[in-house]
Amino acid sequence: MLVGNKLDMESQRKTPREMGERFAQEEGLLFAEASAKSGDGVEELFMEIAKKLPLAPPPQRSSQSGPRGVKVAGDQEENATPSACTC
Repeated sequence: MLVGNKLDMESQRKTPREMGERFAQEEGLLFAEASAKSGDGVEELFMEIAKKLPLAPPPQRSSQSGPRGVKVAGDQEENATPSACTC
């Protein structure tokens, strides 16, 4: 995605919108203009990106019963063998 920023500063534009659109098309990119300062175009930009994301398959339900989760390694002090040194 190619995004032209500073949409709120139209009077100081250095690159015509058409040039950005043409470049994006040549490169196979989506094109948008937005203003981080005013927020103009930002929501539309994210909506266009979201439309292009592949749909994820629904999560598979586990056939196992009982507690689920990840076992984290225990505290090292509990598992450590006592040291022979008494210093």
